[in-house]
Order: sequence, then C-alpha cells, then structure tokens
Amino acid sequence: MPSWPSSAYDRLPGTRGAGSGQAARRSGRRMQLTIRPYQPGDLSELRALHGVSQWSPTVDRAAVQQGDELGADTLQRVVAVDEGRLVGYGYVARSAWHPSGWFQSEVLVVPGRRRQGAGAALTQQCLALAQELGATSLTTWTNGRMPEFEAFASRRGFHAVQRFVTMTLQVSEADDALLARLVARASGEGVRLFSFAETGNTPEARRRLYELNRRLAPLLPGNGDEFPTFSEYEREILDAEWFWAEGQLIAATADRWIGLVGLGFYEDGRALQHEFTAVAPAMQGRGVAQALKAWSVQKAKEWGVSVVRTGNDASNAPIIAVNRRLGYDLVPGVVKLRRLVGRGS
Repeated sequence: MPSWPSSAYDRLPGTRGAGSGQAARRSGRRMQLTIRPYQPGDLSELRALHGVSQWSPTVDRAAVQQGDELGADTLQRVVAVDEGRLVGYGYVARSAWHPSGWFQSEVLVVPGRRRQGAGAALTQQCLALAQELGATSLTTWTNGRMPEFEAFASRRGFHAVQRFVTMTLQVSEADDALLARLVARASGEGVRLFSFAETGNTPEARRRLYELNRRLAPLLPGNGDEFPTFSEYEREILDAEWFWAEGQLIAATADRWIGLVGLGFYEDGRALQHEFTAVAPAMQGRGVAQALKAWSVQKAKEWGVSVVRTGNDASNAPIIAVNRRLGYDLVPGVVKLRRLVGRGS
C-alpha cells in the first residue's frame, strides 16, 4: 500500500487555483482546504457529489458502493474537505486485467467550489499516488461540453487520445411505429431479443454473457485486446452492486448470442445510459444493432424514463447513423486523455 505524504492531512489555507496566484475565496473568507484519504463515512457525501457534478465517472464504479472490494493497492481515493464538508474527490485505480503500469484517475469538484484550488490539489495528490503505485501511464476523461476541463488536464501533462460524441433522445419524442418496425424486422429474420434477467442468472448464462462481452468488446473503437478473466468479470461486474441484469439486452439467432446492449440508470432513474452496443461481425449490416437500440427505447418507455443517452467514438459513423435514425441529437461528449507517469514523464 502506498504511503501518504506527510502533507496528506495538512490544511492548505487559501489554496491557489491553477496559475491564478490568488487565494481561493468563498463567501468572503479564505477556503480552508484539507486533502485526506477517503473514509467510509464519506460515502453519503460522495454519492451526493456524483449527483451534482454533471459527470458520470467512467471507471470508479466502486466509489458509490459500501465496501472497497478492489483492495487498497488497486483503488486509492482522496477527498478535499472544507469546514467538514466534502467539496471534491479523486481516485486512482487499475483494472486487474490491464498491464501493471496502466492506471486510471478522475477528479470531481462540487460546481460551486471550482476554480478555488480543490481540483488542482486533488490532481497533484492523485499523480503522487499513481507514481507510488508504480503507474507508467495515467488515463482520465473530461466532459467535452466543458473545454475548460480539457484545458485543465492539458496544463497537467495530459493529451487527448480519443474523442466521443454524446447522443441524446427524448423518449417522448421517439417514433413508436419505427421502433416497432425495426424490432419486428429482426424477429422476422430469426433474431430473438431478451434480457439477461430472463436467463435466471444461471452459471451457464453468466459464462455466456462473459464470452459475448469478451468477443464484442475489442470491436469498439479505442478498445484493446485486454479483457478480464471470468473470475475477475464475475467479481467486478456480475456481482457488483451496480450491475443490472434487466439492462443487459441480448440478441440471439437459434442458440448463438450475437449482440448486446448494456444499459444503466442515472439521475435517480430519470435517465438511461447506453454503456455498450456491439454486434458480432458476421451479423453486422442486418439490422441487429437497430433492433437492439429500438428495443432499448421501447424498454425506456416501459420503465418511465424520460431521456436516453449514449456515447460513441466520433469516428464510429455506422452506430452514429443508427442513433440519428432513431431520433438522437448529437453534442460533444467525453474526451479521453492520457499522460506518462514516473521516469517517462
């Protein structure tokens, strides 16, 4: 486990914003910022921070769970506190199936406390933790609709390696007749649609979902060949608190699973996020992705969701075309950034 620098619990009066040279102030006083390790008692405030940060963390699923099942050497968390209130949070993590030096990190700050030094202090601490953990590279993500976030990361040595677009559909405006036609067309071609919940979560079904993900994940732009072992997949995904079996929508022909959409709820159930959409190469161009996407919108209506969002690599023209046909609007999305850590930096 990495050791905390002696300053980890120091109070930082008037923490400076990046390059501002001016003491951070709030309500006419100097902000008294404490940077310290995450504690279990921070959970409720951390969940609230996730809710108001205008950002859904990409890697940090464990942040909103009770226990740290990943272990201290895999997930390190740090918080910024002002007068006893949590105003910022950062983490450094490594997925078990990634090479030993590949780490990820994100920093979140309460909107009303930004530009007051908390983000800079948290980022500095996360970089120090990453180096102690043996990281050789550090990946992060920023909101493409807020270019100042990318500029903040760039000033700290990160550079963009992949850009995404965010596509949003107002469920009430979806074309019900079109959705029904797309689903019916796939059914007429022998494609069966069902959720993972319908499989009963049996050992065989769990293995099949793993194999489907393992085959399809490398097809997505920007993904490498790294993938968890089955035991890692069970522990970190299937058995995770956030996993939602009803939101795993599967396409099959005969007894072969050939396509998958992964869905997640956000904003207290008001928004549905497409986390993953992929179809086996042999079945691409035959309407399977359209049927899965259309069915997911039908399910969103059934669940009373008002908005469906999805993020796509900006170069992935085929899936962007599918989304546009279904009525999705396009706006800038996530920017993936990376920097070297340690001697290579």
